[in-house]
Amino acid sequence: MGAGLGGPGPNGKVMINESKIWGTSPLPDCPSNGGFCSNPRRAGFTINTMIEGSKPMHPIPPKQIPYDKPKSDAAWNGKFVYNNNQLIDFKPENNAFCFILHANSPDYMHSHSFVNTQFTHVDHESLAYLSDPSPGWAN
Repeated sequence: MGAGLGGPGPNGKVMINESKIWGTSPLPDCPSNGGFCSNPRRAGFTINTMIEGSKPMHPIPPKQIPYDKPKSDAAWNGKFVYNNNQLIDFKPENNAFCFILHANSPDYMHSHSFVNTQFTHVDHESLAYLSDPSPGWAN
């Protein structure tokens, strides 16, 4: 689950409260008829950043796709607050992680506060996934 807040202004704040998030479930990722199948990296929470600009709710491709890719500078303020959430059944063999960094902005994260977070049946190796930086970003 990721949340973002775009647009200028001081004291931007995103809150996610009272949620149950499953890393695995009995529902299959692949349809039984053999159609389109994907085994993506699953994230309970994507550690986000706040940006100064925003996109329309229904972007017109291809310029604004993927939707979650930042297209403006990071904001200097803002925070994310997560209250009373539960992460359930996260296992590395299922490619499921409680926390991952946003692949397109892993170098600047705003304050993230987690209050009363519960971990139920979470393998310690599934707590976080930190990807390597893009080689194209090297100075």
